[in-house]
Amino acid sequence: MTESSAVADVAGTPGSPGRATGPVRMVHGPGDFARVRPGDVLVCRFTEPAWTALFDGGAGRVTG
Repeated sequence: MTESSAVADVAGTPGSPGRATGPVRMVHGPGDFARVRPGDVLVCRFTEPAWTALFDGGAGRVTG
């Protein structure tokens, strides 16, 4: 088994400036919440107020 890593630079308008490092986790909806681990960088097309608790453990968030 080999290890690989990728680095991505993302540009846009920040809601909160900063940098984050960690595994990327795509979140499409509440069905994906169980897969999220502390330190993940969450990538979501959108968010809703019900998702607020999900964001507490993540290293960062990217929304579209």
